[in-house]
Amino acid sequence: MNTMVPAGISEMARNGGLPEVYISDGSLYFMCPLQPDRSEEGYVTISDVGEEDFPKASEHDVSVPEQTPSQCAGIDCPGGRDSVVQIAHPSSVVALTSPQTCSTLLGLPRELGARVLQRLNIQRTLSLRSLSQETCAWVDGCLPYFTRLSWGSRAACTQPEHLLHSLLDKYGMYNLHAIDWCFSSQMYRDSTLSRLAPACANLVELSLNQSENVDDTFITEFARNCLRLQVLNVNSCTSVTSKSIESVALHCPELSRLDVGRCLRVDTNSIVLFVEKCTGLQHLNVSFCNIADAALFAVVQHSRKLRYLNITACKQVTDEGLLAVGKRCPQLQHLLCGSNRKLTDASIRALAWCRSLRSLSIEASNANDISLFMIGKHCTALQALNISSCLNVTDTGICQFFALQNRTLKQVNLSFCQNVLDSTILHLTEFCPQLKELLVSGCTAVTDSSLFAVAERCAQLQTLEVFACQLVSDQSICSIVQMCPNLSKVTLSHCPLVTDLSVVALASYCSKLIHVDLEGCPNVTSDAIQLLVDSCSSLKSWSVSQSARNEGTVKQRAKIKKRREPGVRPRGYSL
Repeated sequence: MNTMVPAGISEMARNGGLPEVYISDGSLYFMCPLQPDRSEEGYVTISDVGEEDFPKASEHDVSVPEQTPSQCAGIDCPGGRDSVVQIAHPSSVVALTSPQTCSTLLGLPRELGARVLQRLNIQRTLSLRSLSQETCAWVDGCLPYFTRLSWGSRAACTQPEHLLHSLLDKYGMYNLHAIDWCFSSQMYRDSTLSRLAPACANLVELSLNQSENVDDTFITEFARNCLRLQVLNVNSCTSVTSKSIESVALHCPELSRLDVGRCLRVDTNSIVLFVEKCTGLQHLNVSFCNIADAALFAVVQHSRKLRYLNITACKQVTDEGLLAVGKRCPQLQHLLCGSNRKLTDASIRALAWCRSLRSLSIEASNANDISLFMIGKHCTALQALNISSCLNVTDTGICQFFALQNRTLKQVNLSFCQNVLDSTILHLTEFCPQLKELLVSGCTAVTDSSLFAVAERCAQLQTLEVFACQLVSDQSICSIVQMCPNLSKVTLSHCPLVTDLSVVALASYCSKLIHVDLEGCPNVTSDAIQLLVDSCSSLKSWSVSQSARNEGTVKQRAKIKKRREPGVRPRGYSL
């Protein structure tokens, strides 16, 4: 982003007189006294940060310039003319509005950038791989004010490990509160690890989700040095074993959030030791792990503050373990326990004791109408329900459940429930007016009739999935698109009655559309897809059928290829 700094600010920074920073009218301001005889005008813009991220202060006299942002040379102002504020008087007020990341502060003098970073009450993230050689010097001066270290996705820096060594030599990492290396395919050598971990004594969050090469040595080194660690996410780190969890349990007693989902080498004994040592645990994800009922018995005994529990696809968990959770975790707010056919209606029914539940996922389980009735009767504050692939649940049971709720449901997943009918959807729209997410994929009995009700009654809808609903046509889809302006994710794949009309409606009315799936829609053409791409600036990804791909002209393919180029449009394309 281009940033233009008024000469007065640069001069003040060079002379050691740094301006005051404050918030007013949703904008970040600098007050820097200039010479009375100087009448300067200048603008500074930084991408979005909300007003709540800044300290409050009294209002000052500012005005919005009459010219459009495009007339302000050197200024990138995506928020429109209202996101630029003019220097209105000799006392010189400079507004920085819409900040999204701290990287755009690079246009400011180093001392001023450091001052801003110090004052902003936001997460200040340093992305190693995104740093260029030109910005390294600026970062050197401001490093003490960064609180989060990210591996980053954009490879501007060719030697991030060398840069990290340099930063450690000069400043250390004692102000660092979080490290985020999620989805990283590259990991540092042992020499770097041996220096980084001891330098992060104040680290409270370590996120390594799906990072390759993360192993027990890495986790153990951080556990021994970061005794204040509160959050650990090693989801899908397949080399992590029970040894890592035991080390964390022994060295990090303040840990309150642990995510070891899909870590197949984490066993029951390590989880038992962990919950015994970390009694302040609030969030636990052990999905797809080889844990048994003994782990849940320990959880309900020691984790009295537990609010979130994910035991999805834990095949060794039986009714006894889930019964213990239902009867002894009344404070639980989020529970995911699906994809386990060993769990019967008896244990699922016991979840009715968890009356504080806000979200419940029991997909692909043996839940039936009776268990659904018990949960609906006692858990009346539910906001999210997932009963997809529950083959024993009928239309009557689901309708009865909706009638028992206090109109709080916002997310409902009924996908592949064979007994879902139009009457099910009609009851849903009647008792769930705040619905934001509706998933009915594979519900082959659902027709346009019930989806018209969704359009009329669920104006807040953001996500719609009707995969393989062969009776759904353009009529209902166009109606929903027109009546639900907040739609951002739409799945219409394998709906043979969906044509270009639905795609044109999406292009015309869904300005917030992020993802659309039109795979297997033979009546959708490449022309309609191209119109959708051109019209929806927020669109990040889509999927279309092979026939639509093959229809694309050379010109269209060239246009799409251009948009894939870095710096043109930050999207992911599936064409």
